[in-house]
Amino acid sequence: MGGTFDPQPFPVYVTTINGAYIQFLFPGANAAGLTYPAQFWPLTLNLGNLTINESIAQGVVDLNNAITSQLNASHNVIDFGFSQSSVVATNEMYALMNLPLASVPIPANFHSCWPVIPPPRTGASLPASRVSTSPSWT
Repeated sequence: MGGTFDPQPFPVYVTTINGAYIQFLFPGANAAGLTYPAQFWPLTLNLGNLTINESIAQGVVDLNNAITSQLNASHNVIDFGFSQSSVVATNEMYALMNLPLASVPIPANFHSCWPVIPPPRTGASLPASRVSTSPSWT
C-alpha cells in the first residue's frame, strides 16, 4: 500500500519494496499492490473529495477484504505500509484484535511491516530507514 497521493502502487514501487524489505524478511513472498483511496481532501482534489479519516476508513475495509481473502485461501499475509497506509494497517490490526478469538488470524500467518525513519539529530540529515516488523497483534 502506498501513502497519501498514491492510491494504486506503481509496479516499480511494489517490486522495489519487495526486493528491499519483504524478501529480506520473508523470502519467497509474492508481492502485490493494494489499491485504496489514499486521499486527504483538500490536498488531493485530483483523487477525490474524501477526508483523511474517510480515506483511512475505506482503506481499512479494502485491507481487511484483501487479508481475509488471502487467509481464507490458506496464504500468509505481509502488509507493508507507510504514511497514510501505515495508519490504515494500524486500524486494521485493532479491528483484528477485536474479533472473537476464534476469528483472529494466527499470528504466524499475518505480519505488518513499516519503514521507520528516526528523527534526525540536530544538524544531521535524515538517516537511512529501517523496517519494523511484528505479528500484527503483539
